[in-house]
Amino acid sequence: MSQLTGTLEGTPLDDRFTGAVDFTGATDLFGVAMMNASIRTFEGNDAVEGTATVTATVPGTTVEATGGANVFVDTGHDDDQISFQASATGAHAVAVAVKQAAILSGSGRDTVGISGRAYNGNDTDPGTTTGYGLFQAFLDTDHGNDDVTITGYGYGYGLSTGYGAFQAAIATGDDDDFLSIAGTGAGLGQGAGTGYGLWQSSVSTGSGNDSVAISGSGSSNTAAVGMDR
Repeated sequence: MSQLTGTLEGTPLDDRFTGAVDFTGATDLFGVAMMNASIRTFEGNDAVEGTATVTATVPGTTVEATGGANVFVDTGHDDDQISFQASATGAHAVAVAVKQAAILSGSGRDTVGISGRAYNGNDTDPGTTTGYGLFQAFLDTDHGNDDVTITGYGYGYGLSTGYGAFQAAIATGDDDDFLSIAGTGAGLGQGAGTGYGLWQSSVSTGSGNDSVAISGSGSSNTAAVGMDR
């Protein structure tokens, strides 16, 4: 497993680009699967994946996991799969699936999965956990029957917050799309949790018979909104 960076190009055939990091240790830890990367796959049924897992094994630590940071992805036409996943575990944990990025999947039946999950399961070491799906990012899947799932999840003792999309823009183009955006904050014990589906973000689904679910849920406060426009 290694971080993916730099300028990368595919072929008219089926291409796969993968960045993955997995760090575990008794200290503050930071991991990014794709960073400062530009990926163009051209045509074909392509796959782009960024997965970051960061786990601290002692109390009082700060950890951050990011699936993709400062990346540009263009998968061109045909049926593409795009996945960005981030998981962070520690006293103060931040997980960001996609940060300051532009992702274009072109036309075709595309599948996009974006998830940032932050955990703190130690009741003797309460801290903050924040999970972001899209953070200051742009996602455009163009026309085609696309399937898009975006989640942000914070779980732990202390203050837990989940943002599906934070200062982001999402467009699924025409045709019959499925779009799910969810933010969940699950506070354990005396902890407080807040979830936001959208925070200062926009959604456009174009024409077609779209299915859209946008939700926020938390143990102490809930922000929920649904729209199809």
